[in-house]
Amino acid sequence: MPSFIQTEEANMPHGNTGNCYDNAACESFFGSMKTELMLPTKIQTKKEAEQSILHYIGFYNTKRLHSYNSYCSPVEMELMWWLSQFRESA
Repeated sequence: MPSFIQTEEANMPHGNTGNCYDNAACESFFGSMKTELMLPTKIQTKKEAEQSILHYIGFYNTKRLHSYNSYCSPVEMELMWWLSQFRESA
C-alpha cells in the first residue's frame, strides 16, 4: 500500500485525538451497540435489524447517559452547549 500511495502522490490519513481521523468515538459507539443491543437479542430479518439499530441510535443520543458528558445524554449536552453560547453572546 505505501508504494501505491507514493506513486500516486497521495497522503495516508493520520491525525491526533479529537480530529476527523480519530475513530475512537465510532469504535466506542459500535462497541456499546454490540454489547447492549446485538448480543442480548435475536434478530431474524434485515428489517428487524434496521428497526433495532434505529431504535438504539435514538436511545443512545437522547436517553443513554455518557460518562464523558458528565452523565448527560448527547442531546442534553448539546443543548447545554447551545445555551452557553447564547448566554455568552447576550
